[in-house]
Amino acid sequence: VQIRTIAMDFWANLEHQLKYKQHVSDEANVISRLKRCSDKILEIEEEMLALRQHIEDMTDKPTDDDILLEQLLKMDVAIE
Repeated sequence: VQIRTIAMDFWANLEHQLKYKQHVSDEANVISRLKRCSDKILEIEEEMLALRQHIEDMTDKPTDDDILLEQLLKMDVAIE
């Protein structure tokens, strides 16, 4: 079972099509454009993560991650 974001699913489908389904005459161009897209997605994900952290830092309430971590530690589960 794979859980993907919409962007991840779109990316995987394009890559599969590029590698297995058909010959693309300007493959280098397509790969270059895919790389630019991945760079933009990474930039957005990093900004969203920073924004989430900023919002969480402004509140006194524990985050869902904090609560889960605390519960796991109570269960004496090894976290790697």
